Amino acid sequence: MKKTLNNLQEALTFMIKGLYNAETELQKALTECLLKASNINLRTEIKNYAESSSDKLLKLERVLTYLAEEPKDKINPVMEKLLDETHYLLKHASNDKIRDVLIISCIQNINHYKIAGYGTAQSLAMELELATVTDLLHEILTWEKQTDRHLTKIATDEVNVKAAKAGEVF
Repeated sequence: MKKTLNNLQEALTFMIKGLYNAETELQKALTECLLKASNINLRTEIKNYAESSSDKLLKLERVLTYLAEEPKDKINPVMEKLLDETHYLLKHASNDKIRDVLIISCIQNINHYKIAGYGTAQSLAMELELATVTDLLHEILTWEKQTDRHLTKIATDEVNVKAAKAGEVF
């Protein structure tokens, strides 16, 4: 039986549990990405992102404690699909340069999903006047946006350029 969400706090809690699951699942997937990445700067960024996931999980646990909820896993079907796509693309990359491009693409897809989720959750927390929750979510959102900027820089300055030169077809 599906639970009905009756108010803003229940909606916020539902979202936080989904983000908690997303962080948990992403930690596992980042290990695979780290092992398959060939670009040193990409490997460093993936490692940093994986380490920040642990900090985000702790902050989300604090948020859930503040909301009087347990951080038990809630299946996140969107995250499952994003990770399925990641596994598929990495398995079918023809070479290291293309694989690095795809790793960045997949991580950024996941990252953008999480940015949207954290931004919405932060807005709900502000509406509910939950200052501590708002602050914790703002901190996580800042980290997510920073990762996005770093990945974009690595893609545009290094990875995409190398992949384009290696596989020119024009």
